[in-house]
Amino acid sequence: LLLFSLAVVAQEAGGDAAAEMPPMGAPEQMKDVAHLVGTWDVQQKFKMDPSQTEWQENTATAECSMALDGCALVMHFAGDMLGMPFKGMMVQTYSRERKQWQAIWIDNMGAAMTVYTGNMKGEELVMTGEEMWAGQKYLSRLTTYNMKEDSYDWKYEQSMDGGKTWGTSIMAHYTKRK
Repeated sequence: LLLFSLAVVAQEAGGDAAAEMPPMGAPEQMKDVAHLVGTWDVQQKFKMDPSQTEWQENTATAECSMALDGCALVMHFAGDMLGMPFKGMMVQTYSRERKQWQAIWIDNMGAAMTVYTGNMKGEELVMTGEEMWAGQKYLSRLTTYNMKEDSYDWKYEQSMDGGKTWGTSIMAHYTKRK
């Protein structure tokens, strides 16, 4: 239906639909995350408030697979947080139109979707989003770094002042199962 609608719009505008169609299929940039497919063991430390000094530690697993003919990477995350089962899911892709990475995260703790966008900054993938907790909006930032075929590091930061200052709440090391 979407393709048909685009063709109709293009014809009504007097254009050739085939000539005006954007590239189809997986963006070339998805090859950069293809190595993430598989099962990962996660060593994580976190603190619910970035101003706390003591970190809590836990382990988790992450299952990653490609979806939609390689157009999206899907991660299912499972572990525990504060002694309770914690599950999350992320869908990530590269938008050719916006020329940036996009991700959506949802988990069983917040039961809300957060949309993240960003780009590579040197050797790091940095994406930011806006979240809400207890009625207060804040910015969050996901950074993936030290990326290798069988391991990478990840951190989650929060800013309560519109991005002027950031506090780290979660740090994780992912190791791929063989």
